[in-house]
Amino acid sequence: VFYNLGRVYKVNEEYGLAVKNYKKAGELNPFEDKYSIAITAIAQQMAKDGDTEYRRQEFETAIEKYKKAIHFSPDYTTAYFKLSRTYLKMKDYENTRMILEQNLAVDPQQEQSEKMLGDVYRETDNYEKAIEHYNRAISINENYYKAHYSLGVLFMKEGRNREAIDALQIAIQLEPNYAKAYGALGTVEQESGDID
Repeated sequence: VFYNLGRVYKVNEEYGLAVKNYKKAGELNPFEDKYSIAITAIAQQMAKDGDTEYRRQEFETAIEKYKKAIHFSPDYTTAYFKLSRTYLKMKDYENTRMILEQNLAVDPQQEQSEKMLGDVYRETDNYEKAIEHYNRAISINENYYKAHYSLGVLFMKEGRNREAIDALQIAIQLEPNYAKAYGALGTVEQESGDID
């Protein structure tokens, strides 16, 4: 009964009531996974609606949608990431950091969240923490060329040219068409007199 009520509410776009009924159905039959799948589908729809608002640059509305997605499905890590991306776009570094840390508490194996956390620390001039998070992203996925690139750019900013060159070369090796890495590599090589 609760599952069917949830479906009716979902069709009528009354997502809060739909989730409430799916949860009641799940409590009555905890061995059936269709209830949690239905809740996740609603959270995904909320995140998709948030994406639409994000593209329109309606960031406050996007934030509301992403927060609803998280409220409906607290383990839906994509919504945390998109929420943090929105805060970062607004240059709200404290909320970005807080949401990313919550996201990593749900699933610590998210290289994109680690890299974005590095970006937050870079933007707030905490380079040591930025390097730590870029390295964590790389330890999760050694082929994550954007983390290698960000690490290289940060090393470049700190005047650690040899380390910058190494990181940027890895980024290029992993993604040969990554123009930003070539540009940064050219700059750091020129600064260090390391041009062949």
